[in-house]
Amino acid sequence: MPFGQGYTVEEQVTGKAEHGGLQFDIFPLRPTPPGTFKGIGPSGHEQSFLFYMTPEELSIPDGAQICFYP
Repeated sequence: MPFGQGYTVEEQVTGKAEHGGLQFDIFPLRPTPPGTFKGIGPSGHEQSFLFYMTPEELSIPDGAQICFYP
C-alpha cells in the first residue's frame, strides 16, 4: 500500500506516517538460572518447572494459576 495514505499500523495508531517500514526493538537476553523451580501447578499439586519452558510446553492451560515458593 502507498506510504502516507493511512494504511499502515503506524498511521492508524499515531495518525501520522513518520517512520514507515519495519521497526525492531532489540533487548539483551535475560539471564536464566539453570535447573528447575518448585511450584503448585494448575492441578493443585506440587510440581517442578523448567526455567526455559513456555506455559504451552509445560501443559499449563490458559487462565491457570501457579504459585511459586523458594
